Amino acid sequence: MCRDEVAARKIDYARLMEAGKSWNAARAFRDCEKTLNDPELKALVAAAEQRYYIQIATDQKESHGARLHALEMLTRDYPAEAKAYDKLYTQLKMRDDQAQKATQKKAAAMDAARRRREGVSIGMTQQEVIQSSWGRPRSVNRTTYSFGTHEQWVYDGGYLYFKDGVLTAIQN
Repeated sequence: MCRDEVAARKIDYARLMEAGKSWNAARAFRDCEKTLNDPELKALVAAAEQRYYIQIATDQKESHGARLHALEMLTRDYPAEAKAYDKLYTQLKMRDDQAQKATQKKAAAMDAARRRREGVSIGMTQQEVIQSSWGRPRSVNRTTYSFGTHEQWVYDGGYLYFKDGVLTAIQN
């Protein structure tokens, strides 16, 4: 079936490439290229895919993530052609890493704010309690046994009891 369609697909390919739709152009031959194992078709698919990846990678209107992904795909599929974009890849990767760190920092701050609002619950660690709305205790009573350490944290409004650093009881 592909053999009969090659001429028509080449026309579609040229039209799509002219219109800047290189991904669609590559798809026009993708299944036939594999079926027929034709070097000319492979070259057409490769040219269209490379053009697509490079268009995305160099388009500053695209997100950093999309541009980075396009360069990663270019590197995976066409490593020799990707070498020309190593500097751009490094820049985008650095921006992406910075954005991820900022997102993680924001998420951690939001989590800390949530914990401060929510108070305490059984199973929390001492550090989590300190970060909660209860904060640091007024005083701590500590008892050490052969089987572990128990602590009573004293607050103006109640007591918290810990066994080996884990909250086991709340007394208001």
